[in-house]
Amino acid sequence: MGSQSRAVREKQIKAAEDKLNAFKTRLAKNGRKPEEIGRNADVRAMKAHLKQLKKALVRIVELETQIEEHKRIKAEKAATPKAPKVKGKRKAAAEAKGKKKDKPKKEKKQAEAQAPAEPEAKEAKEAKE
Repeated sequence: MGSQSRAVREKQIKAAEDKLNAFKTRLAKNGRKPEEIGRNADVRAMKAHLKQLKKALVRIVELETQIEEHKRIKAEKAATPKAPKVKGKRKAAAEAKGKKKDKPKKEKKQAEAQAPAEPEAKEAKEAKE
């Protein structure tokens, strides 16, 4: 895996460009025509490598700008004051509507005492029929 450093990628691009230019001039000195130089397999390979390096550099720059944007947004969020949390929103809303959510303990006990008695009464009625 390649380096994720912008400076390193820029140095790699510069070195690849220098190598490509040197190779092209050497081919030109040897008497090659410009069309032949462009079709040379080594030249095409060097150009492809240079293209990859440039794409990687573009991606690194995109990531750096994205990171800066996230930092800016985070700083803005930190600068804004937070609203205090209100506890007991449900109870306050229920009281505002006039409904009671919780039954008193005595009523709960009475309701529980009546609940088991009712199934026995139903069974007794069914047995009579």
